[in-house]
This record gives sequence, structure tokens and C-alpha cells, in this order.
Amino acid sequence: MQDISTLQAERQQLVTRVAEIDALIEAASFSSTEYAVIEHTVTEFGSERSAWRVTHNGVPVTGHEYRDRQIAEDIATGLAAIPDDYSLTYEQIGRLGWRYLVRRNGRRITDSADIQRVITLVLEDVADRPRRAALAAERKAEAEAQAAAEKQAAAEAAERAKYATPRQVDFILTLLAEREFRAFPDPGFIIDGPTERAAIEKLTKEQASAYISSLKGDY
Repeated sequence: MQDISTLQAERQQLVTRVAEIDALIEAASFSSTEYAVIEHTVTEFGSERSAWRVTHNGVPVTGHEYRDRQIAEDIATGLAAIPDDYSLTYEQIGRLGWRYLVRRNGRRITDSADIQRVITLVLEDVADRPRRAALAAERKAEAEAQAAAEKQAAAEAAERAKYATPRQVDFILTLLAEREFRAFPDPGFIIDGPTERAAIEKLTKEQASAYISSLKGDY
């Protein structure tokens, strides 16, 4: 039979490998379809102007229409280069000014005025996913192990709480010792209980209390 530490190590290796495979699957599923920029005319304050819209396979991408053609082209380049589960926007970020901003699951990943830098940082984030996933799995396993250990400790404590306390055990031994050295032991001793510590420790609290009462003659 394998040692539990060996099994745990093998389990962790499997968790890490699964995380790596998941990341490879995600990387392989990146959109291979095309993003493009098209010009169209919009009317604003009674006059017409050009606007640049990002499209995906000919379909306009919601929220990606810009006054500046270069910005639209940068957005198209970025969307084509990063995974679909990352969002890319062009926003004004306080004193930093207008920047390309990337989020994933609502979490801010990076921002920059340079779209190529944004792409590089996102791809680095993608490459780091297996490590983060493995770390998260390891932490989860540790938390589960800790919870199991605490549950076991609580169960053991509850079990121990049923039995005679150390104070009760010591008191019983003291009473037994006193009784042994009396010239005329109390004839009222009515419980034929254990006389050794190990056996006394197996008494429940109620049994120990009754035993003490018997040894003291309190009945």
C-alpha cells in the first residue's frame, strides 16, 4: 500500500498537469476569425462626420466605435491577439489620460497607451495561468486539509469531553488511596469501580461523579 504522502504528491502533480492542459485548451481556442475596421458616416449636432467601427467577421462589435481610425485599428489588433475572455476598451483613466484597458472576469489586468505593450502583457498573463491555477489548487487543497483536521480535532475533543476530567481522575485516585490506608474502610462504599488510572479515565463524567460520591459516602 502506498504511503499517504506519496499519494498526495502524485495528486498535486495531477492537479498541476490538469491546470496546464486547461490553459493549453484555452490558448488553442483563441478566436481565429478576423477583426477589421470600417468607416461609416454619423450625424452629430446637425452635421455629418466619419466614424470608425470595429467589426468581427463583418458584424459590428458592440461598444467599439471611434472618432479616430488609429484607435479603432489598435482595438481591432488587440481583440484579434488576445483571448475572447479578456475585454479590451479605450478609456480615460484619471491623470494617466486615455489608455487601452484590459479586464478579465471584471478584474483589471493591465492598461497602457501602447496597444502592443497591452497585447504582450495579456499574453504573459495567459502564460502564467497554469502557475496561478496550480497555486490556487494547492491553496484549496491545503484549506480542505486544514478544515478536515479541525473537524477531526473537534470530533476528538467532543469525544474526550464525554469522559472523566483529569481533576475527577486525580480525585478518585486520591480517595482510593485514602480508603486503602484507613484502618476501617467506610462500609458505605457501594460502587465496585476501577482502581487504575487508565481504567478510571475511561469512565464517563457521570460515572466518575457517581464513583466519587460513593467513595466519599455521599449517597
